[in-house]
Parts: sequence; structure tokens; C-alpha cells
Amino acid sequence: MAASGVRGLGGHEFDNDFTAGVDIKAAITPSLTFDATINPDFAQAEADEQQVNLTQFSLFFPGKREFFLENAGIFYFGDIPRNSRSVARFRPPEEDLLLLFSRRIGLNDAGEQEPLHGGVRLTGRAGGFTLGLMTMQSKDEGGRPSTNYTVARVRRDLFRSSDVGAIVISREPNGDSADFNRVVGVDTDFRFFRNLSINGFFARSESRGVTTDQDSAKASIGWEDSGKRLQTSIMKIGEGFRDDLGFVRRTGIRAACSTVRATAWCSTLGCR
Repeated sequence: MAASGVRGLGGHEFDNDFTAGVDIKAAITPSLTFDATINPDFAQAEADEQQVNLTQFSLFFPGKREFFLENAGIFYFGDIPRNSRSVARFRPPEEDLLLLFSRRIGLNDAGEQEPLHGGVRLTGRAGGFTLGLMTMQSKDEGGRPSTNYTVARVRRDLFRSSDVGAIVISREPNGDSADFNRVVGVDTDFRFFRNLSINGFFARSESRGVTTDQDSAKASIGWEDSGKRLQTSIMKIGEGFRDDLGFVRRTGIRAACSTVRATAWCSTLGCR
């Protein structure tokens, strides 16, 4: 529990704008955790590093709010291997598309942060499933209605190190059902012979006034071992694809990318 008050510089009394917040954590099962936050205060979050943007695209700044960092890898959607997603402090790479970008939660249309009433999160594993559910509610601010932000994520383990999954993301203001944004997607990650990976995803958005080219997709195949990494991928982001809770650097693109990397290991006996 945390509380705060404000006193002006040189003043002798605190004002009447006293706020308090509560954080709750409970273990539903040994592998399933429930978190709740009421009236959260994110003022202690680290400031962003300064960056100079010489391009026409948005810069990527990683999220730093504590509540959203914990178990963030469970909600990641795409082609990152499972062992990287499951770490407690997962930081996704800079990409053209991140379907869930926690910095968007609580932002209004002008990009300004809105205060939050709070929210709940359920993360962990149950059987062969990895589960993630989070919902947050913002406060009315400056005549703007309160807005609900919800994301549901599920992954099913297959074989030894493969999985398939699905995600649903929603932003919907109270009292204005026409102003909404929803994204649904499925993704796969298949790994064979420990080194060969084949993965991809498909996602589709639904927004007011947008009826065409609302899809995004990616397919990738790669080989990685101790001495080399080979990967090739293709990606498409439709012109009408919109994700209010994601990071989309640009839309209306079709791109192909190939990566080749070799590593030399050296010792007193030489390099190999």
C-alpha cells in the first residue's frame, strides 16, 4: 500500500488532494499468480533515454512501469522462442510490429497519460497451457470517458519445444461503443532437431470506419547452433491494420529479410 500528499514549495500545509493505492499479489496455484492494483502511481518509473529520430517512423521506447513489466513475456506475440518469453523481465526487441505494447495502456488520442482506476492480471501455467489475462480501467479525464484495456493470451505446448497460441486485445471507451479497437491473432512456433525453427503469426484488427486491408502476418524459418545462425522471413502489415495497444512502426508494407551470422570459438588450441 502506498499513499502520497502534495505540499507547495515553501508551504506549511499539505493540500487536500491525498491519494492512496494498493497492490495485491496472490498465488492461485503454485504456477498461477493473481495481481491487482488500485489507483496505481507510476511516478517512480525511470525516465526514457533520449533518442534522436532522423526517420519518418516512430521511435521505440521500452515500457518501464513495474506492474506491466512482470511476466510481460507471457503476453508477447510472435516468433520469439519460448525460453526467452518466459523470463520475468522479458524485453521484446525493436520491431516493426509488437501486438501488445504496454506503454499504450492509459494513453489518450493525444498521446497523453490518463490516470488509471486500476486493474487485475492473471498469469502462469495450467496443465499444458500458458495463460495471461489483464484488464485495466482508466479514469474520466478532461471530458474523455473512462476506457477499458483488456488482453487475453493463451499458448498450448506441443511436443518438446513447440507451441501454438492465440491473443485477443481490446480498447473500448465507456459510453461510446463506436470508438473501439480490437485485434485477434494466432501464432505458431515449431522447433525440430533442436536447431530448426519454423514460426509465424496472423492477426486482424477491427476498428470504426476501417473495412479493408486490416491484416498483418509473418512467416519465418531459421537454423541456429553454436557456430551459426541462418534465418529468413517475410512480413506483411496491411494499410488498414490498426492496433491501439501495440507498437506499429508503419503500415501498408510487405518486407522480406534474411540474416546470416557466424561465431568463431577460440582457445589456446586455436579457433573453430
